[in-house]
Amino acid sequence: MPKSGSQLMQILKSQKMQNNINLMLHSRSRMASIIGCSLGYLYLLHRARKSDNELFRMSAAGSLMTNIVECAFYPLDTLNS
Repeated sequence: MPKSGSQLMQILKSQKMQNNINLMLHSRSRMASIIGCSLGYLYLLHRARKSDNELFRMSAAGSLMTNIVECAFYPLDTLNS
């Protein structure tokens, strides 16, 4: 955590931070599609919670667990490869 304004400015001017800022600013369509797909997925999960169909609820739960496991183990896979 930066303790002063000058440390914060050094962090913001660093090359890694500039690359991240440029990625977000110059790929708006990519960011919009990621946000749109994520919101759509969350909407479908929300609808599945209230569904009377047990198969639909179990499918949503399985999909959610698969995503959680993949996100949890992705850093390990990257480090081990």
